[in-house]
Amino acid sequence: MPVLSRRALQAIGPYLGESISGFGLDLLWGKLVAKFGGRIGVLNDIVAAHESEIDDKAGAYYGFMRANMINPKAELWRLVEKFDLDTNIG
Repeated sequence: MPVLSRRALQAIGPYLGESISGFGLDLLWGKLVAKFGGRIGVLNDIVAAHESEIDDKAGAYYGFMRANMINPKAELWRLVEKFDLDTNIG
């Protein structure tokens, strides 16, 4: 769940439409914010949790993706290739 400064949002805003599913945007955001001289940090003191189990078979989000022929993993790899993103983040 991203928390963005106004400056970061201005840097990444034009690229939000690059992924309908959202997969891969986190990798792209890090590269874009760094390009504009910013930094990204992780807030470890705030915890967000899903209220129920993520259901990638029958869940509404994944059903929407399938119904619209959107493959989140394909979107991720398209962004990796298009923007030369680094997948070694661990």
